[in-house]
Amino acid sequence: MPEIGQKIELKIDSLSIGGDGVGRFEGQVIFVPESAPQDLLEVEITESHKNFNRARIHKIISPSPFRRDPPCMYAKDCGGCSWQHITEDEQLRQKEQLIVTTLKKFLKVDQIPFQEMIPSPHPFRYRNRIQPHYQNTQIGFYKKRSHDLVPIDDCLITEEPVTKLWSEIQKKLSTVKRKVGQIEASIDENLKGSWRFIEKADESVGFSQVNRFLNTQLVEKVVQISKTKPITGKIIDLYAGSGNFTFPLSDANKKNQVVGVELSPTLALKFREKTLQRNLSPKFIEVYNSDVEKFLQRFEINPADFVLLDPPRIGTTPLVMRSLAQSGAAHIVYVSCHPTTLARDLEIFMTESKKSGHHYKIEQVLGFDLFPQTDHVETLVELRIDSF
Repeated sequence: MPEIGQKIELKIDSLSIGGDGVGRFEGQVIFVPESAPQDLLEVEITESHKNFNRARIHKIISPSPFRRDPPCMYAKDCGGCSWQHITEDEQLRQKEQLIVTTLKKFLKVDQIPFQEMIPSPHPFRYRNRIQPHYQNTQIGFYKKRSHDLVPIDDCLITEEPVTKLWSEIQKKLSTVKRKVGQIEASIDENLKGSWRFIEKADESVGFSQVNRFLNTQLVEKVVQISKTKPITGKIIDLYAGSGNFTFPLSDANKKNQVVGVELSPTLALKFREKTLQRNLSPKFIEVYNSDVEKFLQRFEINPADFVLLDPPRIGTTPLVMRSLAQSGAAHIVYVSCHPTTLARDLEIFMTESKKSGHHYKIEQVLGFDLFPQTDHVETLVELRIDSF
């Protein structure tokens, strides 16, 4: 086992969830920040644990063919983008590998029906919402693995109307008593910029997806899947937000009642406002301002229903996955922004569905690169009853 402070030669094999490169030394897994696949490095061990180690790059002996100079001038210090030093094509390959490897591990299968990684139309200037920190009148993000602020004047992954708010924000910051905190800056559906102070870890007020360019393709894919076979029951959108998927699903399946479930009062209110603007009756589309678990305890999902769930990064709960598995809903789509919580939830679902006598198969898996320059990735999994 390598010791803290020891310098070793290490080849980076792949990238991990969290963004670090992964190599192996004498059977030990070693995580190395800011490394790239196929880097040959001299690294110094910084942490030693029973099952893994961490190290920092001491010297690049032979750089990866996928390594590049980060396009952003702040990337070497700022903790916002973990993969700017890696080419976009390789980022896509690594994200596919992360999805497939994680699903195989949890589901204990040899093959995953992965279809494709869909790239973002814009690898930069794609985010419509960010949550930077401030100190006095300086705005920025924390350094990697610290709470030291890296002041920035621009953010290359953010849409320009957002960062053009900086001067307005800094002017306001010069007048407030609280000199340290966090703000949210975003653009609305009309591309108008706005910002607010974040008082606590509360909900965002921006788009439900931070990348509006690729979100369009993600929504279109969900709608396309819903149309592969006529839906004879309801369409149920769990974790509906303000209706990112719900309204397009309703538009495409006009004969079906669509039910959205959203815990956030703010987002549920936005959902209701949209139904009023469109003059839609609850007979066709309805939102429940509810926790998903509580909703499923009083609302029966039937085999004829089409179910979509798009939970936050922490995934959903065992109770939700067991309820869906027991329902026998013939067609389910799970959209996730974290491969590990997705795989964990699917493992529970598959185990419970077998106990319930429902034989589901994963029809297809797709990756959407909603978050270029980072290790984050959106995954869509389509589940069907075998006989469907």
